[in-house]
Amino acid sequence: MCQKETQKHFLICLLFPHTPKSHSEEENSYRLFLACQGMMGRSDRWRCSEVKTTFPGVTMEMFSAPVLCRQTQPIVSKSLSLSIRIPTVNLKELFQKVTFSAASEAMAVFYGRGTITAAENFNAERAAAKLRKAMKGTDERAIIDVLVTHSNSQRQEIKRKYKSLYGRDLVEDIQSELGGHFEDLCVALLIPQIVFLADCLNDAVQGLGTDENCIIEILCTHQNREIEEIKACYHQKYNKDLEEILMNDSSGRFRHLLRSLVSAERDETVEIDFERAERDAQRLFDAGVGKLGADGEIFTKILCSRSMSQLQATFDAYERIGGHSLAAAIRSEFSGDVKDTLLAIVYCIKDRNKFFAKQLKDCLKGIGTDDSALVRILVSRSEIDLEDIKEAYLQMFQKDLGEDVAEDTSGDYRKALLRILQP
Repeated sequence: MCQKETQKHFLICLLFPHTPKSHSEEENSYRLFLACQGMMGRSDRWRCSEVKTTFPGVTMEMFSAPVLCRQTQPIVSKSLSLSIRIPTVNLKELFQKVTFSAASEAMAVFYGRGTITAAENFNAERAAAKLRKAMKGTDERAIIDVLVTHSNSQRQEIKRKYKSLYGRDLVEDIQSELGGHFEDLCVALLIPQIVFLADCLNDAVQGLGTDENCIIEILCTHQNREIEEIKACYHQKYNKDLEEILMNDSSGRFRHLLRSLVSAERDETVEIDFERAERDAQRLFDAGVGKLGADGEIFTKILCSRSMSQLQATFDAYERIGGHSLAAAIRSEFSGDVKDTLLAIVYCIKDRNKFFAKQLKDCLKGIGTDDSALVRILVSRSEIDLEDIKEAYLQMFQKDLGEDVAEDTSGDYRKALLRILQP
């Protein structure tokens, strides 16, 4: 079964978890939980026809009519008009067993479409040999070809095989042969995702100025388990506590916001309490445009602790109460890093693809390109939802992302970036 077929099969197992006999009820419930998490607040697109073609037994009605399991708790996916009831099990305990890499691979299936996928007929020895040959004559095209046609997990295997075959460190060889932004990009592709994000955060707090945009982006776009693994990796690599570093590097309301985000205590259940959504929406209105001087503590408490699905309902309730979006209220009532962080939370939950599209536009516009942000986003989203981000970019700015990248970059760096966008 080819990779795409396997992904579709896995997706069906997630959506209809009681079909496989090899899984326990708890495991099946957890699969359904993951599927629901992926469906809510991630993408407005659901390619039902593609699934139907692969699995004739799956009808379109299954995606439009309520799907129910007995003795369960209800959740609602607004974008799919799909009501699912999920069995009450200890999902939090099960969730703790999932590694960052496994979660990332699962996200690639149902969170969106990446541009880079695992190579079929993968041969680590052949790829390592191709890279070693490329090093001798600095064949940039061959280096790009190997790096962008394999997934991150495959690149880690290639690194290990390179070391065992030639007794050399692949990253060190890349650094000695290449330079500039092209070197930075290739090294980023060779680093495990969790380490790459920890490195990005370390770079963000080093030097004369703090890169608040990088910190906000990473903390607002990752779930609790991922943030905990980033913190653990950061401590292991730099022998420093990430939370302490961020607290020392910030102040005031922004520090309070960062503490709430980096503590990774967001509710990740999938049930929606609509009465609570109404109450929270009223509290947000009263704490913002409804009073003189916005109460940032209430905004922080609600936006940093409620689940994604719960916040979706809260945003809808807020618009009914206030007659305007919560984002509009934040823009009028807050400023600086606090405003940027609160808006990032709202935009990520409402439409993550558009959030990253806007991030990319910001780093490409103007006189100079923010290459660190460009590399960070393209590398970190390449296996998750970069294809969807490209679509959102085109829709928002009426221009192809690849065209803007090509205009702002040059040389082998440009070639590698464009291959990531269109491998």
